Amino acid sequence: MDKQELLKLVYEEIDFSEGELKEDEIVWKNIFGAEHFVSKYNIAFQNDRLAWYENNDASLDVVKLKLNKNFFDYPFLIITL
Repeated sequence: MDKQELLKLVYEEIDFSEGELKEDEIVWKNIFGAEHFVSKYNIAFQNDRLAWYENNDASLDVVKLKLNKNFFDYPFLIITL
């Protein structure tokens, strides 16, 4: 699966009301107005398992995992300084 297909998979999994799927990233704002984005280079896929890194302009970045088809979402908060 190529990077563009993976980006589309992540776009379908993210819970937002308004987001934009661009050529190399997904961009959206959360309810507080902070901008989030996922780059196509920050997505991993293996054996139906999907993981991605969400950047946030408030420095509250998150790693999310999809471990099976029922989408068990395990967010890990990464604080950057």
